[in-house]
Amino acid sequence: MALTGGMLCSDILMDIFQCLDPGYEAPCGLSQTSDEAKAVVATPARRESQKTLARAARVCRAFSEPALDVLWRNVDSVVHLLSLLPAFALSRGHGDDEGLGDYCLMGEVTENDWTNLRRYASRVRSLTMESAKHLPGTIWVSLADWCQRSSSPFLPNLARLDVIVDDYTPVSLNVLLSPTGNLTQLRLIVVYAVLKTPWRTTMEVLQPCLKCLTSLCITPMIPAGSIPSFGVWERWGDSETVLFNYLSHVRVVDIAGQTAMSFRLMQILSELPHLHTLSLDLVWLDLEYESVRAPYHFARLDVLRLRGDIEDIAGTMAIVSFGRLHTLAIDAWEMYFYPELEERIRQAVQRVPTTLRHFEFQFTEWDFSLDDENGYRLSNFCDTFRRILELDLEEVAFTFQAGLYQLSTPVILEIVATHWHNLTVFRLGLDLALADHISERLPSWLDHNGRLPDIPTLISFAQNLPHLRRLILPGIDLRQALPAPHTFPLLGHGLKDLRFSILQPDVPLHELASILDRLFPNLDMRNDESVIPRDSNRRYTGRRQDLAPHIFALQGSRT
Repeated sequence: MALTGGMLCSDILMDIFQCLDPGYEAPCGLSQTSDEAKAVVATPARRESQKTLARAARVCRAFSEPALDVLWRNVDSVVHLLSLLPAFALSRGHGDDEGLGDYCLMGEVTENDWTNLRRYASRVRSLTMESAKHLPGTIWVSLADWCQRSSSPFLPNLARLDVIVDDYTPVSLNVLLSPTGNLTQLRLIVVYAVLKTPWRTTMEVLQPCLKCLTSLCITPMIPAGSIPSFGVWERWGDSETVLFNYLSHVRVVDIAGQTAMSFRLMQILSELPHLHTLSLDLVWLDLEYESVRAPYHFARLDVLRLRGDIEDIAGTMAIVSFGRLHTLAIDAWEMYFYPELEERIRQAVQRVPTTLRHFEFQFTEWDFSLDDENGYRLSNFCDTFRRILELDLEEVAFTFQAGLYQLSTPVILEIVATHWHNLTVFRLGLDLALADHISERLPSWLDHNGRLPDIPTLISFAQNLPHLRRLILPGIDLRQALPAPHTFPLLGHGLKDLRFSILQPDVPLHELASILDRLFPNLDMRNDESVIPRDSNRRYTGRRQDLAPHIFALQGSRT
């Protein structure tokens, strides 16, 4: 059958194949071994999309080019590219790892082979580069020689690169990157305990290729079972921070893995002219931040995320100032308080400008108790963070470890409704991934008096926040028999997204849906994603998804 004119239009075909784009998935197993990290990338869904695109490319010539453009846009390994060379093969039995070998060129590579490789390499926009330990230097020498002869970089259109930094990285980057390229996003995955020599050599190779970089992430890859006491480097000195001197256009910087902060690094970060988002994992090495005479000023920073010990976070906040700050996210672990620290936090928080609109606070390994005389109380939090309570915030999020079932949700809702009247988003979540024995703890959490809000509390909360559009809560107290739905007011609130982390068993779902529909007639349950992962305790978490069909049915009956 002859193809119609519409099917021959490359723009239309490209739009169609975009729907099959397997997308870019960075290696997220950064606390695992490199092999485990690569296994995460090769997800079944991505592989199925790649297979579909490969089949489409073989249908006809009109399909071939746009399908191949999408298929090769995001490459999980440089080996996939090199496999296009007929002479590229795996030599079994010569590798350092059991079951692996070194790749090599088993024969001559003709000019036609190089030309074919270039056709595919020019399509690559993002690349995940594994360790080059199984790619001998002869391969990189051959690639470098070909690039020199053709006066063209190996990956001329590469915009995003994830690369594992180890002893073999500098050689591979010399070929993969080009000073004339347009690299905009770079993630350096540094093998734990890597020596400073390959790091510095890698920095030297990267420097000429960073003129267009807008996003930089540096994170460690820690072997399974290893818990480092410091970050990748014991101290960020001049040789470690030289990379930042070439980031004139960078907008996003994320330094993860317990950064051993230094004043030098903070100074360089504050001098980046276009820095918009900054995320730091903090481990201070007895730095005397009181010695800083003038704070490091971040004139254009909009988003600041700090993760680490609360004392380290307070120290960081004490030596910085902001011209404008829209989002402040704090992930505090090993939280402990004493009067001097509370005063230090109070003074540091005073530096937060009135432009703040989004505040997130995650509590981990913290005895956040209302009953224990020795525990930290909500009244202490309100006093210490009073500056935040006084701001006109639009989005607020708190996340607690699931083991902290001493938490009283109604009290927190009262504080939120009292101080932030213009909220559009409020999230109060549980991080069950950090808790052990979840199936044992949740029943105690649910049965503890006063820990979940009942429906009248939910109504009062919504009435005090008329602009609220998204609300996420750990759950709702439904242990008592539900009154008849018609006894609840037609609240007509504009809330669109309501989610519960957990929902008790034996709750009459239709009655609950009828009540929620009277209160919040505009709920959109189509994107009802789980706030917490499903686990062995599915009898609590699984029923929450069963609520959506009942609300759909009630909404449909009104149209």
